[in-house]
Amino acid sequence: MGHVLFLFTGEIIAVVLVTCPLLRHRKMLIAGGGRIIREVATKAEEDARRAMNTHVRLRVVVQSKEKEKEKPITRKMMAWKKRVMRENN
Repeated sequence: MGHVLFLFTGEIIAVVLVTCPLLRHRKMLIAGGGRIIREVATKAEEDARRAMNTHVRLRVVVQSKEKEKEKPITRKMMAWKKRVMRENN
């Protein structure tokens, strides 16, 4: 699923939604700063650019059907939050 926008300049902007069945699959795709999904998107962008002979911009959004479990707040996280709140005041 996605959206495509054709600009008057001839440029094509596409947003693709990737829905993973499991949360761990989503995490694998976006692990390492999104290196894997970025490589796939860059290659797809290049292929589309060559095939359509125009500038193509591709954005990929990765989501999961599973809900991410909330992590309990640890003492370390609370101390960090308090420190940030003090610095901002």
